[in-house]
Amino acid sequence: MHLDTRFAQLDVATKLELWQEAYRSVEDISGLMQMSKKPLKQTVLAEYYEKLTQIFLVAENYLLHAFAYKKYYAVSKHQNKSMPAEERKRMTSTVLLSALAIPVVSTTRGQYGYLDIEEQQNRNMKLATLIGLNKQPTREALLKELVKKKFFFKKKKTLLILTNKH
Repeated sequence: MHLDTRFAQLDVATKLELWQEAYRSVEDISGLMQMSKKPLKQTVLAEYYEKLTQIFLVAENYLLHAFAYKKYYAVSKHQNKSMPAEERKRMTSTVLLSALAIPVVSTTRGQYGYLDIEEQQNRNMKLATLIGLNKQPTREALLKELVKKKFFFKKKKTLLILTNKH
């Protein structure tokens, strides 16, 4: 029941664009998911990751937005095995574009100006736990994972350009 209530809060908060409240709801949901003994339904997980993509996009955290979108795609694909090819193509394109949109040089702003790199990494690591990541998320790691899984292209050479390795 607690989980259902938090999801209802999350849904209303995102519809009303109350992003701080949406973030608090996501934190609560994440905590409840960790405490839960049984795994969540795939539809619930898909909704969770979809809301995370919205929250990270509004927060201009493009790194975690891309990771959340990759998770959203994976859960959606697993949940809906008969996903139309057009929808699958749209989602994979969005994952790729979100990964490429991650700035190479980070410029995250805090309350008193730009955050230093260590402070930003600590903040990202805390937020990454909401997505279920155990290690520091990086643009390079995401692109390497997409290449390794042959996520988008049949030819590996095409994505090597994207990972800055010539």
